[in-house]
Amino acid sequence: MTRTDVDRALAVSATFLMLLASAATSRAQSPHTSVSHPGLPSETPSTFVPTDSDFDYMRRDVMIPM
Repeated sequence: MTRTDVDRALAVSATFLMLLASAATSRAQSPHTSVSHPGLPSETPSTFVPTDSDFDYMRRDVMIPM
């Protein structure tokens, strides 16, 4: 192995370890706490149900002959 191959392998290993540590940290936090401000609750609801009752159009799928 050349010096460049060793450097590349070390960079890939370091990147993998940082991603692994980041994933472990994000899973450890509760989904209802803010990441940037851990003492405050999150404003994101645990479940989100989109509504289309306020839309002013009707969605249609129309085949147009060409």
